[in-house]
Amino acid sequence: MHVLIAMGGDAMDSLYIACAERADAVFLTTDDDLITFFKLHQNIQIHIENPVTWLKEGNR
Repeated sequence: MHVLIAMGGDAMDSLYIACAERADAVFLTTDDDLITFFKLHQNIQIHIENPVTWLKEGNR
């Protein structure tokens, strides 16, 4: 989580991402700025997506 904050992430958003990484989960959010910010950092090990886009891609 500290690494995510050091990259410039918000503390709560970084906590959510860290928890999703730990759980090996898909992180769904409607916050486009959050999606863009974390997709720019290749060391994030989870899939971060808008729920509508994720469902349109055939994921369930």
